[in-house]
Amino acid sequence: MSEQIQYRPFLNTDPPLITYLWRSQPVFRGIHANLTVADLENHILSKPYFDREGFIVAAAVENDKTRILGFVHAAFDVRQDLSDLNRSVGIVSQLRVADVEQQHQIEDRLLGMAENYLRERGSTEVWFGSRFPQAPFYLGLYGGSRVPGVMEEDVSVVEALKRNGFEIQAKMAVMQRELGQIQSVSGRQQLMVRRNYLINAIADPLEKSWWECCTLGMAERDRFTIGRKKDNHVAGTVSYWDLQPMGSFIHSNCRGLYDLSVGEDDRRGGLASFLVCESMKRLAKQGVTLVEAQTELTNDASVRLFEKLEFSLVTQGLQMHKAI
Repeated sequence: MSEQIQYRPFLNTDPPLITYLWRSQPVFRGIHANLTVADLENHILSKPYFDREGFIVAAAVENDKTRILGFVHAAFDVRQDLSDLNRSVGIVSQLRVADVEQQHQIEDRLLGMAENYLRERGSTEVWFGSRFPQAPFYLGLYGGSRVPGVMEEDVSVVEALKRNGFEIQAKMAVMQRELGQIQSVSGRQQLMVRRNYLINAIADPLEKSWWECCTLGMAERDRFTIGRKKDNHVAGTVSYWDLQPMGSFIHSNCRGLYDLSVGEDDRRGGLASFLVCESMKRLAKQGVTLVEAQTELTNDASVRLFEKLEFSLVTQGLQMHKAI
């Protein structure tokens, strides 16, 4: 009997076949190469908004034996207040297809079916991976400290997206800083900040939103605040998460920086530099060896901040978009 390709929703028997496909894919810096069934369960299937109808599989069946040739995973963005899904904006969270003769046809068919799924549920536009910095799935499995869209090294997926009408809207900088020789930022401004402000560390903090609970609730996290000594005014915060499971493939003990914010009235005073530097020094004392951060390449203020703190650009992500 000749092999036939069936396109269908996810089944509970699929995880071992999906992990086999994933692990057979080309390895690059932004992918967790050693995906397990447990990883799939913890980071994908257990999410409260996981919908098997949006996880579409291309399965080859021959002599009652099934192998998965590819899958696409369609999901949704989040509301601005991070309280629920925003179904008007679709996210193609992932696309993986085996290196077979029909690869392009399978990619195109899967992307088309993902777009139909999203359109039928109210989406009028779609992004791949994330609408940065928000990603419903694959944090810890793809991208790094965030999911910056599609990694530029993920060549076959980039080509498939372009072939299907997706366009690059922004480029995301993936930057890293080793902590072995980290020292305080020098300068008169930083001395004034040190004199007037304190850093407070919060281990395993409560989640700020439903969305953070869904996407990072299982991760080990640290939050640091910078407060004014004279009145305890909190001027800014920064958070880090234990970048697992893919972190072990990037560095021995690394953290992903996210949710860096300084109040509008407190900006341009060196507080962000002081907060990030001092928080990384504390992480280094805990044994953390590397921090990764992501920002849009055109965000000059953020790029300058991370370069000042001796972060280096290691790769880029592409924010790719399509109106549907």
